[in-house]
Amino acid sequence: MSPNQCLVWKGTFSLIVEAWHDTNETSRSDDSLIARMTKQSIADVGGPWVDEEQRWGGPGGAHLRLSYRVTCAAHYYGSGCEVLCRPRNDSFGHYTCSPAGEIVCRPGWTGDYCSKHALWRGGCHRNLSPTCRGVPTLAAAKNPAVRQQRRLSPAIQSSLSRRPAPTTGLTTS
Repeated sequence: MSPNQCLVWKGTFSLIVEAWHDTNETSRSDDSLIARMTKQSIADVGGPWVDEEQRWGGPGGAHLRLSYRVTCAAHYYGSGCEVLCRPRNDSFGHYTCSPAGEIVCRPGWTGDYCSKHALWRGGCHRNLSPTCRGVPTLAAAKNPAVRQQRRLSPAIQSSLSRRPAPTTGLTTS
């Protein structure tokens, strides 16, 4: 039995709601039960809200109205909440989770748990600097401050355009 099996939603549930009259703040022994509502039913994860109402004692009596629905606990996904995906950004991985609970690597990372640097053009790593051999990285391209800086500073544009192209090690005669 896996640790997640006890957390899987099976689809059926029992709900008990009690309303108590609190006669003092120190002891429950003086309190009296006003009403109890019990319900056994089936519900799907992510289904619509279900409204319930129960009345006691005729038109002027007590009534209890509630709404419920089934959702997965934080970081659990799937029709039975059986998929665990906890976003992280540390030495064990750099990812978020899709609405289905699939790992989605953060920009600049790759691999099963997004723990390997993704390579960018020119063989350098995307997340190490705003530019790599004069080629903007994905992080820099998505960063409005870096884009704005390039637009406003001709000196930066000029220095980027004057950089020599990377050499391949081949010579021509």
